[in-house]
Amino acid sequence: MITSTPPLLPDESAALVAFTANYFGVGFTPKPLSKAEQKAFDALVEEVMRRATTTRYLLGSAIDYALMAQKLASTDVEAQVFRPALTVDALFQRYQLVTERNGKKANTLTLRFGAAAEAGMRGFEEKVVDWFRKLN
Repeated sequence: MITSTPPLLPDESAALVAFTANYFGVGFTPKPLSKAEQKAFDALVEEVMRRATTTRYLLGSAIDYALMAQKLASTDVEAQVFRPALTVDALFQRYQLVTERNGKKANTLTLRFGAAAEAGMRGFEEKVVDWFRKLN
């Protein structure tokens, strides 16, 4: 069950459940966070809220990154657990940054794990925008 403040309208709730099922499975219910996870989550929310009034598309970008992480976690067991010490350097050591597509410079963040698993920001961005449009 997904909760919100203020409560979601029935159509909004249905759209959210359908959208998240694509990434987290049908009937997804998040597990309680550990104290360390809650602290990291609270810091992230605080930063998003601090920057939300001055940065366009910030909430959508935060969702894009969460979906990208979930996609990588579907093939990388290490990404399925909280990694409080993960740094940007360690992230790019583990996941190859895709800089070229079909002989052209890549213009969106795309990460590759292993030989086949790839997660690109553009696809998530488009799906999040479509989801927001459904809510309006």
